[in-house]
This record gives sequence, C-alpha cells and structure tokens, in this order.
Amino acid sequence: MFSTEGGIREDPATGSAAAALAGYLAVAMPCSDPCRWEIHQGIEMGRPSLIFAETERNDNASLIRIAGQAVVVGSGTLHTGLA
Repeated sequence: MFSTEGGIREDPATGSAAAALAGYLAVAMPCSDPCRWEIHQGIEMGRPSLIFAETERNDNASLIRIAGQAVVVGSGTLHTGLA
C-alpha cells in the first residue's frame, strides 16, 4: 500500500504486491524457469526490507513463491458479535 497521508510514501514491505509484480515480470520479461528476483522496499523510510520472489511454470499453471523475514509490528482481534 502506498499512501501520502501522514507523510508516509511507502510501506516497509508488501508481500502481496511482490507476488503481483513477480507474476507480471514473468510474463513481460520471459526468463528461464524458475525466474527469481530480489525486491528491496522501505529504504527511504528507514525500515529496509528484502523480499525474494520466484515464479515457475508447468503445463497447467504458474506458481509464485514469496519469501523473506517478518517482524510483528501490531496485532488485534476481530469480534463479530455472533454467539
């Protein structure tokens, strides 16, 4: 997620965006299977991250793998009000 509200111009790491980017790059810039990328994000905000992305194709489907390390910065509980 990128938002300019509050002066935040980038997220420190966005795995869902990295998966979408890897899928796009695998189609737009064909490479030998498997294709691999390192995605650096969060540098300007002082929270650098490194995400590893890999794509692989077979006859029936494409596979996208995302890897890296994560640190919990928050947690919560959602209550539905249902008994």
